[in-house]
This record gives sequence, structure tokens and C-alpha cells, in this order.
Amino acid sequence: MDRNEFLEEVRKSSYYRKDFEQIFEEFKSYQDLILNALREFHKVCVTNSIQYQLAYGSLLGAVRDNGQIPWDYDVDVFVPYSKKEELIEALKNDLNDEFYFYCPEVDENCRHYMMRIAPKGYSTELFHLDVFYLIGMPEESEERKRFSKEVQQLAFIRYYKLISLIKSANSFKGAVKIGLFKLRYLFRDVERDYKKFEKLCSMYGLEESSYATTADIFATWYEIPTKNVLSIEKMQTLEGEFCVPTSYKHLLSLLYGDYLKVPALENRIKELLKHHSLQSKNIY
Repeated sequence: MDRNEFLEEVRKSSYYRKDFEQIFEEFKSYQDLILNALREFHKVCVTNSIQYQLAYGSLLGAVRDNGQIPWDYDVDVFVPYSKKEELIEALKNDLNDEFYFYCPEVDENCRHYMMRIAPKGYSTELFHLDVFYLIGMPEESEERKRFSKEVQQLAFIRYYKLISLIKSANSFKGAVKIGLFKLRYLFRDVERDYKKFEKLCSMYGLEESSYATTADIFATWYEIPTKNVLSIEKMQTLEGEFCVPTSYKHLLSLLYGDYLKVPALENRIKELLKHHSLQSKNIY
């Protein structure tokens, strides 16, 4: 389902409201900002022979909707952790000046281990392409669980250690939660944790492992069979050509079950309106 098909479905439904088309036009402009970042990222990766692939909802959109999901806006990609330094150098040298990338390697105060790419003039908080680094895992099931929890915990500690209490707390309850975590991790050494995280994420080679996860706070969410992410191909969509895993059908089935099924219209509209509201308030 592309953008036009989605809009036409909304027009014919009881959920249609007078201001929806204006909201949708604004939302599409936000989507286009990140799509342009993806096109540029693709160009840099292809030029420098760095393997990447669309991930999560971005892969789902490419396969099911022939492009970006019409009611979603961010973009996710996978890159092998072993290619992190190559990617950083490639972006430093070849990324168009209209964009910038943000990660601990360029800003020691970056609170997340993943990389984000955004158009200049916009914050990576909301307008971003997320680069999730794929790492190998132990073979034994219980060891995989312990490993992914340790990765997640280190990412969690960094997040609360470096998050801004003033900028990020949008309620008293939220401020208390952040404050308590910051107090708990007051004496954590960020640089020492960074080195520990790097060592941990390099322990198991992706190609030598049966399972993979991502090097961030979502490490415990999935155990992805590496056979589904090691090989990539290019896919042409309405919004351009991008790299996807050759086994995208198997990966999408693992992540979403019946991935061709479209959510209820009411839920799609709610998601779009929620994203639009956040973006409109925090555009810069």
C-alpha cells in the first residue's frame, strides 16, 4: 500500500477529518527528509562497499508497501558491527554536507551506542535514520540470553548516564525515574564502559555465529538467525533502490508473522497522528 492508496482509503472512511490532508502533506515532508538521508546513506555504502540492509519497519515497507510505510516516518538499517569503523570513515569522507551522523565516536556525550543520521538543522531525537549494528551471539541458548542482557545493560547504563534530565523529562514522574537512574550510575566510567561494550560486541563474529542481535538497548528483543542477514540484494521501490536481505521473506515472517497483513485503519491513522504531533512540536 503506497501513500496515495492509504490517503484514498482514509478519504473513504468514517475516520476522515477535514484537516487530515494538510496533516498528511506535512507528514510526507517529514518522511521525505529521512528518505533523502537513506538515499544518501545507500550511496555512501555502495561507493565504499559497505554491506547494509533495510531493517524492521523499513524492510517491511519496502516489501509490502513498495517503499516507506505510509503512516511511519523513521528508517532503520542493519550494518555488521565489524564494519563500524569503515562506515564512520566513509561517512566522514563522502556524506553529503546536507546531512550529519551522530554516535559516540564523534561525540563522547552521545547517549546511545547506535548511529543516527539526520538532515542538518534537525535534531536526531526525532528525525533520524537508525543504524543498528549486528553482532554475533554464543551458540548455547542460555549463554545467548546472558550475553544479550549484558549488551543491553551496558547500553541502558550509558543512556541514563548521559541523558539530559532537563531536556528529556516530560513529566514529574519521568524526571524522578531519570533522576534515580542517574544517581544509580553516578560513578560509572563512561569511557571504561565503552571499551567493555566494544570488547563484548566483538566477541562473536557474525559469519561464524548461528544467531545475531543488535548492539544496543534492544539486544534482548530478537535472536535473528544469521542465515537471514548475511546475504543481501538490491530491491527497487517507488522511492529508490535499496539493499535488503536476500532471505527477507524469512526474516519478515520471524519478526512480524503475517507481514503482508495491513493493520486496522484506525490504528494506522492513530500512529500517523502521534508521529505528526511529536514532529511538529520538536521539528528543530
